[in-house]
Amino acid sequence: MGVAVDGVGAYGRGVLRGVLQYVAKHGRWMPMFEPIHAFDPRTHTGDLAGLIVQVSVPEDVAHLKALDIPVINVGDSLEVDHLPQVRSDHQAIGETVADHFISRQLRSLAFVGHDGAWYAQQRFVGFARRAAKKGIKPAELWIKGGAFMMEIGRWLDALPKPVGLMGCDDSTASRAMLVGTDAGLRVPYDLAIIGVDNDELICQTDIPLASVAVAAERIGHEAAGLVDRILAGDEKPSGPTIIPPKGLILRLSADVLAVDDAIVSRAVGMIHHHTKRSLNVKDVLGELRVSRRTLENHFNAVLGYTPAEEIRRTRVARAKQLLISTDLPLATVAYDCGFVDASHFGREFRRLTGMTPGQYRQATGVES
Repeated sequence: MGVAVDGVGAYGRGVLRGVLQYVAKHGRWMPMFEPIHAFDPRTHTGDLAGLIVQVSVPEDVAHLKALDIPVINVGDSLEVDHLPQVRSDHQAIGETVADHFISRQLRSLAFVGHDGAWYAQQRFVGFARRAAKKGIKPAELWIKGGAFMMEIGRWLDALPKPVGLMGCDDSTASRAMLVGTDAGLRVPYDLAIIGVDNDELICQTDIPLASVAVAAERIGHEAAGLVDRILAGDEKPSGPTIIPPKGLILRLSADVLAVDDAIVSRAVGMIHHHTKRSLNVKDVLGELRVSRRTLENHFNAVLGYTPAEEIRRTRVARAKQLLISTDLPLATVAYDCGFVDASHFGREFRRLTGMTPGQYRQATGVES
């Protein structure tokens, strides 16, 4: 079984891990990895029983369609018809980023993407659609070739601040953050930034980059299973298999609340800083030295809900990150996020997400 993906990027590595996990469980064939930059469908298919490929070159498409073996596309740079595909829900990725910025009261939003990249176009569609529901029209910049630094510098300078910027991927977001900080913008206060792919090598910079984690391992796992089913005689699917993103991994680059209310800003900052312990409203009152009624009036006026609700939402947001990125038992996740017990954790998680913690972990991970 051939696997031709970009082994340098986080997405390609994740897809490959998912394929290997499938093989480890089912053991029906041996994967042969080929770096996508060296792959040529005219000469590299040989005696393969099937192929999982990250299609990125338009000239390859006709050759791949002509192969007499199951071919599964796990790429998303191009829109390819009549070739089975397993891919991320790119519009949901854009919606996830917009939802975060809107929840943090940012009213100036922007998007930067690679011109002609299908996945970037789809992410912008979701981002803009969600923003439009709040009456916001995001600024957009589409980059061609190598003029990135100069072009984005002028563009960023002209945007109303503070601004929430979505990069179509981590590399683009990271470069935009570099340009912004070089120009004197304060991240995240003037410029809040989120990328996509959660590539640890890119995200762990001096200012850690927030990013939407895609379910790359699940995509690889699903693609391997699809090859197996087609080889066993199943019909090729008529449309793509679409996998939802795991969720937002919040880091400093987007951890900001854009409000002018000093009481709310200080309270939210304290709540977000203490997600690892059982913080309650009394603790916040003691730190800010205001009455409960004053604090609740400010929260309701600015955010539309109470300080206690902010604490619950923050705990659930941290729990989602732990469910995505670790295999900790649910009771440990509950404790680490400040919940009284696993039962309390389960009730609050379901109230805010519509699913149990176990269902959420399964939905964002590799299925058996």
